[in-house]
Amino acid sequence: MVIGSGIIANSFLEIFKDRHDICIFASGVSSSICESEHEFQREEKLLAGTQKELPDGCLLIYFSTCSVKRPSSEHTPYIIHKKRMEKVVKSYSPCLVIRLPQTAGLNGNPDNFLNFIIHSIKNNKEISIWQNVERNLLDVDDLPRIIEEITKQKEFKNKTVTVANPESYDVIEIVRLAEKVISKSATIKIEKQQGQDLRRSNEFLLDDSILKIISECNSELSEQIYIEKLIQKYLR
Repeated sequence: MVIGSGIIANSFLEIFKDRHDICIFASGVSSSICESEHEFQREEKLLAGTQKELPDGCLLIYFSTCSVKRPSSEHTPYIIHKKRMEKVVKSYSPCLVIRLPQTAGLNGNPDNFLNFIIHSIKNNKEISIWQNVERNLLDVDDLPRIIEEITKQKEFKNKTVTVANPESYDVIEIVRLAEKVISKSATIKIEKQQGQDLRRSNEFLLDDSILKIISECNSELSEQIYIEKLIQKYLR
C-alpha cells in the first residue's frame, strides 16, 4: 500500500503497491521552506486517518528528514512539524520512521537542491554557496530496495532510522561535478558561513546495519561517480 503521488511515492509503487502488510506513507509536506499551517494540518489529518484504517499488524512507514538533527533548523516551522509527525507515527505500532537527506528524482520539486543547481547552471543564474556546508544526495530509485531490506530486519521495528548516502559532499564540489556533466561553467557567489561548520554535522550518521544494507543495494553510493551519474540521470 502506497499513499502519495510525489516522486518518493511513485518510486515505491512497483514493489509495495499491492502489499497489505506494509503501508508507505509518502504524502507529507516535502518542502523544507514550507510555513503553511494548512499544509501541515492536511498531512497530520491524513496520517491520523491512515493509522485508523490500517489493518492490524500493518507496518506504517513514514518519511521524515535528516534535518531534524540540524541545530540551525530546529526552530523552523517545517522541522517543528516533522518532529510532531514523528511522534504521531510512534503512537502506532508497528511503525518505522525513515529520516532522509536531499532526494533526487524525475519531475521533482524545482526548488530541490540538485534541480536548482542544474537549472541555475543551464540558465546562467548565479548560485550563492555558503562556505563549509555539505549536502547529502540520494536517488529516490535507490530507496525501495533499501527500505525493503530494512523491513526484513526485526530490530528496526518501531524505530527511527537514518537512510542516507554514506558520503556527504561540499556544495562547491557538487557544483563542480554538475559543471563537468553539463559542460558549462556556473556563476558562483561564495557566502561566508558564521557559526557551526556544517561539515561536522552528525545528521547523516548511519547505523552499521543500515550502512551494510545501503552498500549492498548500491555499491557506488559512497563514490563520487554516484553524484555524477545522478546529475546526468536527472539532467533536464
